[in-house]
Amino acid sequence: MPDGCVMEFDEDASLLFQDLSAASPRSEHEAHFTYNNTDIDHLSDILGIPWENLKAIPFSHMVLYLGFTWNIQM
Repeated sequence: MPDGCVMEFDEDASLLFQDLSAASPRSEHEAHFTYNNTDIDHLSDILGIPWENLKAIPFSHMVLYLGFTWNIQM
C-alpha cells in the first residue's frame, strides 16, 4: 500500500454457512447440498443482483474450473 500499511485479504472461515436446505424444494441429488440454484436465485432477487440462469450449472462434488476437474467432496 502507498502508506506502508499491510492489508490482509484472507478469510479464516470462522463463521459457519447458513443451512438453507429446508428453504426450498429440492431433488434427491440437491438434498446433499446446503443450498441450490433456486436459493441463489431468490437471494439474488432480494439483493437486486442480476443473475444469468443460463450460466448456472447443476451442483456437484466434481467441478470443472480453469480447465481442471476439481473433486471437492469432503
